[in-house]
Amino acid sequence: MGEAGGITGKNSVIGASPTPDVLNATNATAPYSLRRDRLVWLLLLIGLAVRVLYNLALHPNGHMPPTFVIDEREYFGAAHMLAEGRGFSFYDSFVWVRPPLYVLLLGGVLRAWGGAYVYLSLLIVQALLSVLSLPPLGWLAARVGGRTAARWTVGLGALYLPFTLFAGLLLSETLFVLLFCWSLPALVQARETLAAGWSMRALSRLLAAGVLLGGATLTRATALAFLPVAMLWLAWGSYPARWHRTVAASVFAAAFVLTLLPWTVRNYVAYHSFVPVDTTGGYNLWLASVGVRDEPRLQADLLAIPNQADRQSYAYRQALETIAADPVAFVGHGRKACRARWEPHPAAAAKAAPGDPSGRVPPRHRR
Repeated sequence: MGEAGGITGKNSVIGASPTPDVLNATNATAPYSLRRDRLVWLLLLIGLAVRVLYNLALHPNGHMPPTFVIDEREYFGAAHMLAEGRGFSFYDSFVWVRPPLYVLLLGGVLRAWGGAYVYLSLLIVQALLSVLSLPPLGWLAARVGGRTAARWTVGLGALYLPFTLFAGLLLSETLFVLLFCWSLPALVQARETLAAGWSMRALSRLLAAGVLLGGATLTRATALAFLPVAMLWLAWGSYPARWHRTVAASVFAAAFVLTLLPWTVRNYVAYHSFVPVDTTGGYNLWLASVGVRDEPRLQADLLAIPNQADRQSYAYRQALETIAADPVAFVGHGRKACRARWEPHPAAAAKAAPGDPSGRVPPRHRR
């Protein structure tokens, strides 16, 4: 056969070294894989190093209770009692009940690595969780803008200061972001797979999405508001059969509810009332309606009520009465709060409540 098209000719693909044009064409058509991108892995390692080194420089002597800010003291107290084998009894006498998942994580770290290196252990764990939040964001970015978008997303996330700072604080945001971010690719993959009909892959993605979003809700209850949004998004999908869409949304919701169920049952046994996740909603709404200056009185009124569910019901009633009496003032409080969210607060530590210098559990929660 001739040289131009022969199997053994000099331009034959078989047995010949690929030309630069062939390589470029192959690279252009090959699908992008985030996990095979070496630059992404390098960026993740940089993000891990930044998180650990930044927070070690910020807390060179360890992050001790006297330096706790915002809700760190509460999480530390609840986790310490859990690590001691006293369950969630911290919240039996606290002003509210929080979601349990971050307390479980923190309590596990305290139990496993408590001692002189407990903060370093927690910092490494949370730095890893923070960095692991970036691949799903990169995956979503790659679907929209390809490799460049994925690299920029991971790179910016690796150096993003709030992600870095929260990795070193005893707060639930890092775990929440991890679980919520991973629920999004699971939802996207579930919907796309269902376009071809039901399969084990579609079912597994729906279950994973429900469990992940449920876990995020058990970390911060605000994720509960995303459940109906995700269900509607699944139900209004482009795959043809309506029953596919309805069943998909139902399976996702069932996985979500089953994830919450053990904690909801625990709350019912403890408080004899339906408390799906936490009781912070009534408190926050009441506080928003009266302003932070009335917080000591508000807490005193609630602590006088022994049952957590009754406290929340009372707080909601007081909040709604206050809002109905002066809705303009409520809107004004909300406007001020929104503006304050965008203002820097370099002295955030000054807002921390006076704490127990011994650094264990607040006095009223000790045996």
